[in-house]
Amino acid sequence: MRRFALGLLFVLFLVAAAVPVRASAPIGGIDIPTPDTSVVLGANSAFLVEGWALAPQQGLAFVDVLVDGQVVVRANCCSPRPDIEAAYPVVTDSLFSGWSAYIDSTALVNGMHTISARATAQSVGGAAPESAIIGEREVQVDNASLNLHPFGELQYPVDESTMRSICGISAPSGPTTCQVSPCTNPGEQPPFTLTVKRSDLNPVSGWVLDTGARSDAGQTGYVQLLIDGVIIADTRQDCVLINGGYANCYGLNRPDVEKQFPGFVNSDNAGYVFDFAAVDDGSGHLVIYVPVSSTTSEANVAVRSVTTIVPGKHDISIRAGDVAETVSSIGTPISVLFTTGCNGVTSVDHPGFGDVEVPSNFAFLSGNATISGWAFDPDGYSCDTGNSVSHIDIDIDGHYADIVTKLPCGVPCLPGEGCVVLPNCDPESPGGQADWCGVRPDVVVHDVRVPSSFSTVSCSDSPATWTGSLAKVGWSFALDTTQLANSVHDLNVYASDCHGNRTLIGRRKFVVFNDPTRQTVSNVAPAAHPATVTRHP
Repeated sequence: MRRFALGLLFVLFLVAAAVPVRASAPIGGIDIPTPDTSVVLGANSAFLVEGWALAPQQGLAFVDVLVDGQVVVRANCCSPRPDIEAAYPVVTDSLFSGWSAYIDSTALVNGMHTISARATAQSVGGAAPESAIIGEREVQVDNASLNLHPFGELQYPVDESTMRSICGISAPSGPTTCQVSPCTNPGEQPPFTLTVKRSDLNPVSGWVLDTGARSDAGQTGYVQLLIDGVIIADTRQDCVLINGGYANCYGLNRPDVEKQFPGFVNSDNAGYVFDFAAVDDGSGHLVIYVPVSSTTSEANVAVRSVTTIVPGKHDISIRAGDVAETVSSIGTPISVLFTTGCNGVTSVDHPGFGDVEVPSNFAFLSGNATISGWAFDPDGYSCDTGNSVSHIDIDIDGHYADIVTKLPCGVPCLPGEGCVVLPNCDPESPGGQADWCGVRPDVVVHDVRVPSSFSTVSCSDSPATWTGSLAKVGWSFALDTTQLANSVHDLNVYASDCHGNRTLIGRRKFVVFNDPTRQTVSNVAPAAHPATVTRHP
């Protein structure tokens, strides 16, 4: 009997060894729409479905979003979710477990529908991959035209940036130089049409999409640029071709938008770009001009006047309408600073401009992270990192110190300490001054405001000078994130020219994640930045 029992146990052991262990099913949930069953949500236009998913043993392969049991879209995967990482600290990739997808409600009939998310794990050893429904929601679709409005983003310029103005007068004396043709004398009425350099135009860009009811295909009809609520340009009537590039047009190729909104009408060509010039007329006003056409010279553009503003803060916004004349604001309006443009007469400086390319907004950083981008100042700047006036400042959370006393900015000096008045301040660690003048020929291609040849005459030490499109505009900074708390932080980047005139060129929010128990985490690649002024379809 004992021998029989031992033999039976041996057979059972062999059978168990031959049968693969069933892997655990994926887990997760839907955060948007809300899990509150007492709320019936309207799923209209581009409807966001968002949540998280994990496959603890095998790793996650993908997440599908279903409507009434049928797959309608595969979700974009792996956005940061620190709340899920906190709940599942030992699960690989739990920090990057977020997913999201947009559903076009016009593909559904009006009424109640069930939205669900199905997570699928990686296949292991040739076995069929495990999948599981990780959440369900009930929504109501109402495809009335009023609910199907255009949507999108205003992506450039960034909020609180400085717009360039140019001089439109010929002063009898002083250092000012007229930058338009024809020029006028101070006090004269600015002409209705001018010719300006293409590099003196201020670009505004982003994307717009629309969904339509059964009676139309869902098309964006037009996009408008507004300053303080006044229409500056309309893509229906102001779109022009400038030497192979588009200005004040809608329909530019945006494959990044198509990836986020697959299946939406025109999602691959959803981009827009506007251009305008702000011309200082010498009387305390700025005349806003928009392109009419290019001239015989590739460097010059014919423009016409639209409106007049004063220097200072102004709001830039985007508005779009569809073929059914449903109109909506696009993205979030931004506040920008317009400066005067006639040096020595109405101003003393041309503002710098640029971009923060890395990190992307709300990116996760750990250990020693690199912050980078590009910046250019028409008045010239220094490539010497030790220059006390011209440099790139990396401001983290607004911490600055007096360069003499090392006290916070604004703290008075005691007699004999020798410090001078503000702005004698530099960013405190872990911020500081970035390395400037990295060679970036791509910037010249994508942003016409940066010249292919440039010479700085206002700096005596290592002036920024180049030829042959080898623009010295790149900057980078090594940030030690271990000096920061594991939380959200503010990044502001400023560029100063040879006279010390300082301009904000970009801002970001980022999240520090330094977990000593897990060493470091793998950063998700930043979202692709659309070229600032790319105009080709």
